[in-house]
Amino acid sequence: PRARTLNGTYEGLHSEEWDQDFFLGVPFAKPPVAGRRFRIAQAIDEAWEDVREAKEYSAECIGYGGDNNGYPLSEDCLYLNIIRPSSPFTNTTADDNSPRLPVAIWIHGGGFYQGGGVDARYNLTYLVSESVTLGMPIIGITINYRLGGWGFLASDEIMTSGQTNLGLRDQRAAMRWVQENIEAFGGDPAQVTIFGESAGAASIGLHLTAHGGRDDGLFSAAAMQSGNPIYYRPFNSTADWWNFLYAQVVRDTGCAIHPSEAPASGTALECLRHVPFEQLHGVFNSSEVLRTTWGPVIDGDLIAKRTSQQVSAGEFVKVPILAGTNTDEGSVFAPIPMETEEDFVRFLKTNTRVLPALDDAAVEKVLELYPLPDTSNSNSNTTSSSATANALSPTLPFSPSPHPYGLHWPRAVAYATDVLFAAPRRATCAAWSAAAAPAYCYRFAAPAPRTAWRDPALVGVAHFADVRFVLADVVGTGYN
Repeated sequence: PRARTLNGTYEGLHSEEWDQDFFLGVPFAKPPVAGRRFRIAQAIDEAWEDVREAKEYSAECIGYGGDNNGYPLSEDCLYLNIIRPSSPFTNTTADDNSPRLPVAIWIHGGGFYQGGGVDARYNLTYLVSESVTLGMPIIGITINYRLGGWGFLASDEIMTSGQTNLGLRDQRAAMRWVQENIEAFGGDPAQVTIFGESAGAASIGLHLTAHGGRDDGLFSAAAMQSGNPIYYRPFNSTADWWNFLYAQVVRDTGCAIHPSEAPASGTALECLRHVPFEQLHGVFNSSEVLRTTWGPVIDGDLIAKRTSQQVSAGEFVKVPILAGTNTDEGSVFAPIPMETEEDFVRFLKTNTRVLPALDDAAVEKVLELYPLPDTSNSNSNTTSSSATANALSPTLPFSPSPHPYGLHWPRAVAYATDVLFAAPRRATCAAWSAAAAPAYCYRFAAPAPRTAWRDPALVGVAHFADVRFVLADVVGTGYN
């Protein structure tokens, strides 16, 4: 199979087994290396007359978590992968007589510091196959985007330069490439759905509110699993915190130099662009903070202000959305063990990595709203029988009581689920409804199959439990 894009022709692979065509490792921007490091992704501006192969996955972007284990990593990582059903395309190249299929772009999660579009768990072959079976064929696309400090380095200097939130801008660059080129693959640029989970869903929420809610025509619908526009992470720290971390990076790379010795631009940022890869990689990998803390920030441009304010004001792209959460999202955010109320209070006051730190008055309110689980039923962690407690979502319905991770652990799970996921989802869906924009909202309550690292009998319907179902991965590809 071949496809002629604006720049030139790509040749992909055909799968007889799946009756699908794969175009793998297709670049959607220039490599963000050397002088393009820490800059907004630049469009490809070369053209070619020969045929270039698109038959192998690219490397993933540099990441610092288990999701990247087993995959090659590189700064040169801005590539996407296209999976399409073969049958609608009788010719090797889509032409004017070919159908134009809806397109689904998957944005992976991973806390903005790990993951990639080539992860086997995100193989869209199964989903595309299922779409054909249902008589509604689609084209599936997965993308990479810069992660960690490579994609989300922040400081006053970077704010001034305008080179902010690069990972999110990479995603938009991929969407823009799809708008310009997907017809060559048989796709319909007017029917593009962006969908993703966790940080991928949060990214989608930020695209819905990007530039103050401006519609750039990059997508026509959005589906968000365990994430939405009302997202705490970008706003849980101050400029002082980002500047402190940035100063560490600048110091440890030797870029905190005397002005007379500075590069022509006289900036630490320009110096960082030319630090050898291994050295900068080592600095980012030197501590848990520098590995995992970087993420989206309010920059007054792509993220204009707090997105909760935008959502309540109706400042978002009014396309149809699907938004949902899993029953026990909080089980991966609650520390183990949690035997006493003092443990729970400590969690509320100090777990600022993903949750706001609460003052004493707020802690007392949370203790009231999230009472100790009722242990009279040995098969339930449902909270005790006050009217308030009964209004809460069910928690850990498959776990024994008291819970093996601690008597008070279900309280933390319920609280984290509500604060991070359920409450923002409800507010998002209400705002869409108020704006007369279609919103389909759900709670996912099916436990995922047990894996070596996650037992639903203990963690319930946890964060990420839905992904395998949504992507129609019956055999569990990539979960070993």
